[in-house]
Amino acid sequence: MTTAQNMDTTRRRRNWTILALVTGVVVGFVLGRQGLLPIPEVRWHLPARAAGEYAPARSLSAGPEVAFVFVGSSTCGWSNVPELPDLIKELKRELRQRAENLGMSFAAVGVARDMVAADGIRHLGKFGDFDEVMSGRGWANIGVLKYVYDEVSAGSGVTPQVLVVERSLDDSGGHVALGTDRVVLRRAGLDQIKQWVRAGAPTQLLGDGPRVIDSR
Repeated sequence: MTTAQNMDTTRRRRNWTILALVTGVVVGFVLGRQGLLPIPEVRWHLPARAAGEYAPARSLSAGPEVAFVFVGSSTCGWSNVPELPDLIKELKRELRQRAENLGMSFAAVGVARDMVAADGIRHLGKFGDFDEVMSGRGWANIGVLKYVYDEVSAGSGVTPQVLVVERSLDDSGGHVALGTDRVVLRRAGLDQIKQWVRAGAPTQLLGDGPRVIDSR
């Protein structure tokens, strides 16, 4: 058999294969529409959230609330220490559990003292999910002004720092109103955060931690 004949035979086989595949698909679709052939169900699976990872609340609850506030910056060396993300993630899980045990709702708030909002959002992403984030405008960031420089809760202008805040949500007036924040605890700087964690993250509001959080 010549080379030309071989090529022609191969071409015909390929065409018959394509025709058979198309015919099979069409027939299967028609039979499936008539209920004579089951149509496979295609499911898309998203990657599951890491076991134990903090998940933001999906609804608001009126009444007392505990807010855990983390203030950091992508340009701050101490905010980028490798051990810090695990500390913050564990604190969010621990404090939420203790708040819920007392019948209080909980919110994790991330504040990035970055001039470029996108940079700050990427930085906060290293610390897991938050219920609310504020980023951009550097020291003029609304979260920094409120939780670092507010005249009632004024603290040290350093990053990183964490706060435990007591407040309340009221929805009786047709809209949600936030009661005045009361800073229960503030730990400014990596050393203070680590010392607090080693002690079990106690707060006057939530009581002493039931277990010591691994500071690694």
